[in-house]
Amino acid sequence: MLSILSSSYAAVVQLLKKLDFVAFIKLIGKYWREILIIALIIGFSIALKNQKSYNNEMYQDLIEIQSEEIDKLDEAHKEELKKREAVIAKYQAQIDKIEKDYQKKLKELSTKKDKRVKEIVKKRTDNPKEVANIITNTFGFEHVE
Repeated sequence: MLSILSSSYAAVVQLLKKLDFVAFIKLIGKYWREILIIALIIGFSIALKNQKSYNNEMYQDLIEIQSEEIDKLDEAHKEELKKREAVIAKYQAQIDKIEKDYQKKLKELSTKKDKRVKEIVKKRTDNPKEVANIITNTFGFEHVE
């Protein structure tokens, strides 16, 4: 397109050399619309070329900014994962401790229960009335003989 415009410009310059100034003014007056269109086309093509390079620069800047933001998000995500793993490990350690304590208490309770059952069985054989009184006081049952 620029080659067409430059050849048109060269033709206009050659025409100006051949014609005198008055004829040139008449020529401009007669073909002013075409000259205006050519000038506008040249202006728009220059503006579009500048706009295209500006758009490319803006696009490259945008890509760079987005890659920096992605890097920051990746770092934040990695840090969040590390914190989550630390919290999960702490939670698991607490669960293990609670489970261990529970098993220990359960064993102690079982041992106490066995001792209490043996004690009651021994008392029943040795002193059945005392066992009846314990049951009556503990559960509120009446002992019927």
